[in-house]
Amino acid sequence: MLRFPDPVRDRSVKLELEPLDPTVIFLPPQTVALRWTTGADRLSATPPPLVWSAESTLRYEAAPERVLRYEVFLAQPNEIVDKPLSKADHERYVQLPKETTARMRDLAREWTKGAHSPTEKAAAISSHLEHEYKYSLDAPSGGKADPIDHFLFESRAGHCEFFSTAMTLLLRVVDVPARNVTGFVGGTWNRFGGFYAVRQGDAHSWVEVYTEGPKFTGWATYDPTPAAGAQPLAQTNGPLSTLREILEAISQSWDRYVVGYDLPTQMEFFRKVQHAFERRRAPETGPSFASGVSKGRVAVVVGIGAAAVGAYLLWRRRKGREAASPAEREARKQRRATRLWMDLEEALLARGVTRPRHVPPLRFVEQLRSTRADELAEEAFMLVHAYTQARFGNQPLSEDEEREFAARVARIRRTREPR
Repeated sequence: MLRFPDPVRDRSVKLELEPLDPTVIFLPPQTVALRWTTGADRLSATPPPLVWSAESTLRYEAAPERVLRYEVFLAQPNEIVDKPLSKADHERYVQLPKETTARMRDLAREWTKGAHSPTEKAAAISSHLEHEYKYSLDAPSGGKADPIDHFLFESRAGHCEFFSTAMTLLLRVVDVPARNVTGFVGGTWNRFGGFYAVRQGDAHSWVEVYTEGPKFTGWATYDPTPAAGAQPLAQTNGPLSTLREILEAISQSWDRYVVGYDLPTQMEFFRKVQHAFERRRAPETGPSFASGVSKGRVAVVVGIGAAAVGAYLLWRRRKGREAASPAEREARKQRRATRLWMDLEEALLARGVTRPRHVPPLRFVEQLRSTRADELAEEAFMLVHAYTQARFGNQPLSEDEEREFAARVARIRRTREPR
């Protein structure tokens, strides 16, 4: 991303991301590099194509069916990650809505009176919001004509988006570049799986403020929401929480050792088995030999048991496909339609036709047909319309239609351009 990772000196975080919409890649602050640790889907070891979108957001184009695993490397102390803000970006991050009221402008100047640097102004506004306003999920200002003005002067209560949006606007009034950020904060430790689980209840909104100084230059994070609003909504203790942790650990193991049982995972398993047998055959050197043999036997038994449980769960999963709900069956058909589109895009690429990352598929083939009136453009146009109806129009393709779609894509791939 920004530079090559240094596994020896860089701190790193390993993440497993469930397929979701929007198709974003979650990155911790100060991320400098990303490395895939598994394939993107069941049929390929190639990760999904990534594209930078607005506000430094990293997205992948098509949602895969399985978990995305990747490792991110974080910047070292005193390492500058963000580039200096250009004049155009500075103007963009201090823009205000036309409906910004005069009393909002006056409030921003009042709260930052005596503050000189962006850091001082941000700290002052954040402190006022955090200590003088109340967190509430009811959001009484939500239906008003100007929700933020009503939040600041009338209700003085709201959820995290009201706090972060209000701080962003107040900072822009005093010419401090700021932007609103939506993501996830916190998570809970899963003691059975050995990982942090971040759920929907951990969704949160905060603020990034651009600062320049001798110690730090870049986007600094501020959270003006009162502490009660930054806590996860999900229960973190009790019987239900324990059951949820067990189910999450089982789900992660299922995806890793059954659905995602790819070559690297297999090699890791065989290395562990080989290591266990080597320890068992090692010469006796003292009390640790008996312990090593016992652990080796336990590892083999546990491995055999896990394989048996995995095979049983796989059989149950296949049996359950027949009893799946209509909504689940439709979702599978839509995912198959997405894979057909990806095959079509690869076939067009083989013919020298590349879709710009920012252009949606339907708009792309419309532009293609307007620029070249030939069989390729017409065939691509018809296929994308079929894909669009299946993916977004609730008209899934039948098995025969999928086979026909795949055959037409194969013909596109095989056809050569005339000289």
